[in-house]
Amino acid sequence: EILADSHDGSMWASGPWNETRSINFSWNIYDLDYNFFLNTREEESNLAWIYRVSLPFDTSDIPDHSNIMFATLKLFISEQEFSNSHPDLFDYLTLVRTSLGSPPMLSITDFGAFGSLNNPLEGAQRLDISQLNSHFDELSFNLNSNGLSWIDSQGWTTVGIRGGFDIEDYYPPAEDFRFGFATVSAKSQIFGPKL
Repeated sequence: EILADSHDGSMWASGPWNETRSINFSWNIYDLDYNFFLNTREEESNLAWIYRVSLPFDTSDIPDHSNIMFATLKLFISEQEFSNSHPDLFDYLTLVRTSLGSPPMLSITDFGAFGSLNNPLEGAQRLDISQLNSHFDELSFNLNSNGLSWIDSQGWTTVGIRGGFDIEDYYPPAEDFRFGFATVSAKSQIFGPKL
C-alpha cells in the first residue's frame, strides 16, 4: 500500500468555458488537508470553474520487473465540502495520466497536463458519485490495463482526476458539483489517497 505524496493537490481555472477548459495554466493550487474538486458555472457571471486533481505516488520501491496484475486507488470523501445539485448529469470522476513538468510537484503551468483535452485515456472505471452523501465514504478506482501500464516501478506514478463535465466538454448547469477528499498530511495519514 502506497500513500500519495504530500505534494498532491487540486488546481483550478475560471473564465468562459471553452477558454478555461483548454488553457495550460491555473489560477491557483490547493495543497491543504483535503483536495477540493468542483465543476460549476456561476449563474450571474456565467463563468465556469474547472478543477483538476494531481495524485503522485512514489512507486520506486516496487521490485523491478514485477508483474502487476491489479491495483486499486482509494480516496476518502472528507467532511469539508460536498454538494451535487444536478445528479446523474456527467457527475462522474475519471482517472487520467498526468505529465507533470517536475513530479511530484504541481505547478500552475500543469493545468493542461491531465491527459489529452478530449477523449483522454482513462486508467480505471468511471466513478458515478450521484448517490454519494456520506462523509468519509471510500471511493475506489480499480485500475484497468491503461492504469496498470502507468505504474512506474523505477520512479513516480503520476495520475490525476478530471470530472465528467470537463471530459465531455459539457458546460455545467448553474449551481455546482463539488466535493472534498482527504489528502496526505500530518492530520490525514489514515484517510489519504492510497494505491
